[in-house]
Amino acid sequence: MHRKIQAFKTSSIILLIFTILLIFIITFVELNTHAGKKEESKYYPLTIFSKVLAHIQSSYVEEVSTDRLIYGAIKGMVESLDPHSSYLSPQEYKTMLEDLEGKFGGVGLEVEFRFGRLVVISPLPGTPSEKAGILSGDEILSIDNIPTFTMNIEDAIKVMRGKPGTSVKLKIRRGEDKVFDVEIERQIIKIQSVEAKTISEEQKTLLISIKVFQEGTVECIRQILDKKSNEWKGNIGGLIIDLRNNPGGLLEQAVYLADEFLSSGIILTTRKSSGEILETEKAHKVGTRSGFPIVVIVNEYTASAAEVFAGALHDNARAWVVGMKTFGKGTIQNIIRLPDGSALKLTTALYATPSGKIIQAEGIEPDFVVPQVEWDPLTSNNLFTEKNLQGHLKPSNSPSNKENKYEDLKLFSKDYQLFMAYQILESKMKEKNSTSDLK
Repeated sequence: MHRKIQAFKTSSIILLIFTILLIFIITFVELNTHAGKKEESKYYPLTIFSKVLAHIQSSYVEEVSTDRLIYGAIKGMVESLDPHSSYLSPQEYKTMLEDLEGKFGGVGLEVEFRFGRLVVISPLPGTPSEKAGILSGDEILSIDNIPTFTMNIEDAIKVMRGKPGTSVKLKIRRGEDKVFDVEIERQIIKIQSVEAKTISEEQKTLLISIKVFQEGTVECIRQILDKKSNEWKGNIGGLIIDLRNNPGGLLEQAVYLADEFLSSGIILTTRKSSGEILETEKAHKVGTRSGFPIVVIVNEYTASAAEVFAGALHDNARAWVVGMKTFGKGTIQNIIRLPDGSALKLTTALYATPSGKIIQAEGIEPDFVVPQVEWDPLTSNNLFTEKNLQGHLKPSNSPSNKENKYEDLKLFSKDYQLFMAYQILESKMKEKNSTSDLK
């Protein structure tokens, strides 16, 4: 009961402040208007707002609360700015915090509006959406029969979330012609942001996949690298960092992780649209992990903080980037909590890589453009080795079955981008061993 009274008081205070401000502005505008300066006042449209508000309150077919009208006006005002600025209700703000903590009830989809279409960035591994066969690039036409073109991103997420055990119905368009319905049962979603696999014990190579940058991501990767360094007597031969389908997340985690691998230089700058630099993040020498090559894999669904990380390592010549041009989401949103538990998510700046490249709408260009294709290393003729040479000598006491230098070829199964990333990593490892001058 106390909480309800407090919420009522807070809402009433906000409404009172807004009303007083509105009256002040309208009075100011009216004075300017009588003075013949109507065109000069940037607040003149608020007189129109006040008239519309008055007409709705006096003439609308149903009674509607002033709170609903004013909050609706705030929401519309913010959403008119850009696709990533929004006003979050208390429930929507709570949902956003759950995302960052990595635990919530839903279907496990990362989505983004592209040109007015709700597109799947990535189904999270092991979640109901992945098990239902949802793919990156699928367009969601409706959620529980509600067309998605009537929603913003917060609305879409809210409708897909819900009590574990309940179901949500999605209408999916895949490609140009295929449209189908899929019903998915909601579950508690626990996002494991990091997954690590050893590629080769002999070569001391490691694959780290980062699904999203969230609380604890950097600490988890530190523990993985420390463990492997100990196992391999302090030496890591090479590292692949997979950022494909990573929608971003917490910028500070991406910055901290870049700092792990950079001893000096700029990680990123934040800028106004005018080019004015607001802030510069720099690397620190203490604790830097160096002495081994890094390859970063990206694709068209790598976005935001993940692009910042890839750009930082690329521009500082610490890593080679492989895959496809990234998404190009290079704006910064600050979250401003409001007194009633709601929040304002407001775009305040642009990301720029160390070289000064603006990421927004441009993305990160890979060093090696590698599309994803259907490919199986166990049957592909693309593997050219000594065995392909006519008249090659067969080793004695060799098992008759097909051998390969990789301990687990299943790791590369149907993943041509990963296979090519490893080929590039191997070549850089050989260069390092022969020249010993890699940064």
